[in-house]
Amino acid sequence: QGPFSTFANKRNASLDIMYIKFSPDGNFLLCSTNENYIFLMHSFNGKVVQEYTDHQNTSGALDPGFTADGKYVASGSEDGSIFIWETESGRLVDTKHKEHAGPV
Repeated sequence: QGPFSTFANKRNASLDIMYIKFSPDGNFLLCSTNENYIFLMHSFNGKVVQEYTDHQNTSGALDPGFTADGKYVASGSEDGSIFIWETESGRLVDTKHKEHAGPV
């Protein structure tokens, strides 16, 4: 047994987590799913502290990430758009719409 914990998916039993990234400070996990749902989880207690939506993702192939300072989360979308949210508030701050065809 190591220093790791496991956390149950309490939102939806069919929800699969596809990608996980630590925040730059290591306190949070950014989780991307096989649905239109990205969430931020506290890495020590598993509590979901923020959700990021509005993007399109049905394939689970999108891999969101943090900016280097951890202040923003960015993700592509299956419609070719790019979404940028404030990490802490979850507020959508910018969307670049369909600069090209296909997922970003």
